Amino acid sequence: MLIRLSVENFRSIKDRVELSLIPGKTQRLENHVFKGTGKNGLDVLKGAIIYGANASGKSNLVKAVLLARNLVKKGTRANQSISVTPFKLNTVSNNSPTRIEFEFRSKGMQLAYGFSITSLHVVEEWLFLIGKGKEEVVFERVFDIDSNKYKTTFGKIKFKNNEEKQFLNFVAKGTRHNQLFLAEVIEREVKENVSGIDSIMNAIYWFDKILTVITPKSRYHGIEAKIQKNQDKSIHYANYLNHFDTGINGIDLVESDFEQFSGQGDRLKQDSIEKIKALKEGENLFINAPDSSRYMICKSDDDDDLKLFKLVTQHRHIDSDQISYFDLNEESDGTQRLMDLIPGFIDAIEGEKVFFIDELDRSLHPVISRTIIDDFFNKNPASKSQLIVTTHEASLLDQDIIRKDEIWFVEKNKDGVSTAYSLEEFKPVRFDTDIQKGYLNGRYGAIPFIRGAQHVADFLNE
Repeated sequence: MLIRLSVENFRSIKDRVELSLIPGKTQRLENHVFKGTGKNGLDVLKGAIIYGANASGKSNLVKAVLLARNLVKKGTRANQSISVTPFKLNTVSNNSPTRIEFEFRSKGMQLAYGFSITSLHVVEEWLFLIGKGKEEVVFERVFDIDSNKYKTTFGKIKFKNNEEKQFLNFVAKGTRHNQLFLAEVIEREVKENVSGIDSIMNAIYWFDKILTVITPKSRYHGIEAKIQKNQDKSIHYANYLNHFDTGINGIDLVESDFEQFSGQGDRLKQDSIEKIKALKEGENLFINAPDSSRYMICKSDDDDDLKLFKLVTQHRHIDSDQISYFDLNEESDGTQRLMDLIPGFIDAIEGEKVFFIDELDRSLHPVISRTIIDDFFNKNPASKSQLIVTTHEASLLDQDIIRKDEIWFVEKNKDGVSTAYSLEEFKPVRFDTDIQKGYLNGRYGAIPFIRGAQHVADFLNE
C-alpha cells in the first residue's frame, strides 16, 4: 500500500514533488479509503487520478516509479551506467543526483525506502521502519567521495549471531557503485543466510510482488500462463472483455510452430533471443512479436524441448456456433489495450496490488475508462489494492465516482519545470462543483496553452 511518493531532479521534475495518498477532509465516497487500525493507524486513499497537458510531466512520475522498481528488481550489470535522466535545463540540476522515495505498507510494516543516484553511482540509499510516531533506521548507505567507498549503517535488525552481521556487512561492502543494496540482497540470496531482516525482505516483496507499472506500450504478462493452468481464468477474462462490448467470446492458447517462429529472429530484440536460450526447465518466457502477437515459450520439466503457444481470441460465427480464432493483431487497438489492462485489474480487484497506469484512456472510449474506475472501487470493497493513473479523460472529473483528494494535476512552467498539486489545494471546492467544466476552463491549470488562430495563419503563410 503506497502512502507517499516523492521525486526530485528527474527529467522535467526539477524540485521535489510529492504525491500523497493521505485523505483530505472530504467525507464523500468513504469506500475509497483504507481505514487505519490501532491508535496510530493512518487512513490511506485507494487511488489517484493525475491530469496534465501533453508534455506536462505527469508521465515522468510514472517513469520514476518504473525506474525504481527496475533498479530494485533487476539491478544493474557491472560496468553499466544507471539509466537515469536528471533535469537538464539547469546546470546545477544536470550535475546533481536524482532522488526518489516511497513510503508504503508491506506485510503489516510501514516503511520508507529511497535513494539518490547519478548515472555513475548510488549516492545514498536508505530504509526506515515507521511506527508509533518515530522512524527507526533499518539501513543507511552513503557514498564518501573522498575515499570512493560506502559507509553502510545497520539499525533495526536482530542478528542471530555475529556471523550473520558479518555476512550482511560483507554483502554491503561488495555492492557495486551502480547497484542498489536491495538489488544486491536479491542477487546474493541474503535471506538464506541472515535472519531478522524482515523489514528488508518486506520492502523487496513490495517492489517485486505488489508494485506494478503499466506504460502505454507495456504488456501485463501472465495471462498466458494463467489460462494454461486454469481454464476458468480464460472464461473469467473473456467475460470481462465481453463486458466492454469487444465481441470476444473466449481467450485461448494455440500451439505454434517454434521453428517458424525462430526464423523471425532478426525481427526480435536480441535480449529476447538470449532469454530463450537461457530458459530453465519448467520456466515460461513471454514475448511480444513485432506484429503485436503475443507468445509464451515453455521449457518442459521432462526434457529440453521448447513449446511455443500463441495467445488468441475466440469469436463465434453469426450463423452458427462455430468458433474462429483471431490473432491479437486482428483486434482493435482498444481491445488490445484492454487485453493489457484487464488481467491486472482482476488481480487488483481480487488481491493486493499498487497499480500505476500511464495513459489509462489510451485507445479507450470514455465510457470504458469510467467503467474501469468504477469497477475498481466498487467490485470488491475488501480489495487491498490501489490504482494511480494518468489520463486526459476529463469526464472522470466527476465527484460521483472520484473524491476531490484523489484528483491531482501536473503543470509545466515556462522554464520547463513540472510541479504537482492536488485539487484539495483549491478552496472552496463544494461537493456539487462541476470539476470537469472548471478544469477545461483553466480554473485548476494543467491544460495546454493554445496559441491563437493568427499564429496558425502566420505559420501556414510562411
